[in-house]
Amino acid sequence: MEYNYKILAEIFAIPSNINLRDAAIKAGFLPRILERLSAVSGEKPRVIDEVLESEDSDELLDSVPTLKREESRKEDGTKKARKGVGYSAKQGETWNVAAYFDNKKSKNDQMKTLIDICCNFFNTTEWLANKEVCYQILESALLPLLENAFRNGSWIDMVKEAPLYHSYLALTRAIAGQTHLASCLAEIDKKYKPVQNQPIYLLLSKLNDLAQIFLSCLNQ
Repeated sequence: MEYNYKILAEIFAIPSNINLRDAAIKAGFLPRILERLSAVSGEKPRVIDEVLESEDSDELLDSVPTLKREESRKEDGTKKARKGVGYSAKQGETWNVAAYFDNKKSKNDQMKTLIDICCNFFNTTEWLANKEVCYQILESALLPLLENAFRNGSWIDMVKEAPLYHSYLALTRAIAGQTHLASCLAEIDKKYKPVQNQPIYLLLSKLNDLAQIFLSCLNQ
């Protein structure tokens, strides 16, 4: 399957193939790629919330019953296993660090290939995406994924995943080059939930400022 996705990325790398892009849009190709990206990355897509929030939301919150905290022990009285990085599913087993990094690399490789497909799809001046494509992006996990990546703010962490971040930036540039998609990089409507904390253009601006600090230190 990974090989097939890489072939798709190479096919859409031809910017002059307008008919292929039109056929892909009609066949619902892009939403399937975005759904796959959400599944691989674990990032949830945004959804439209048409219900207007009430001004007395505090009263509504007070009326919601308080949820009981999950019991820390099972019905038989045994303590539940702790979950998280560094904890094994069974007592006595050690955490396999090598397997963890192998899985992370495999996940990043899959994400990079899917991001490259989207990047190559949009990276053309001979084909223009319509507003429907913009809506598909807004209601996907693509923007939350980019926002979380650029919100990192650590160049050290970014260097560790340099190929993936290179694809992130290339996709962002491709989106910026599309007339009907460039608005995705600005502040989006608050009807899309979860609400966007900061727009992508602002996150990139902060990363640029941080990069300037690093460069000035290197030049000293």
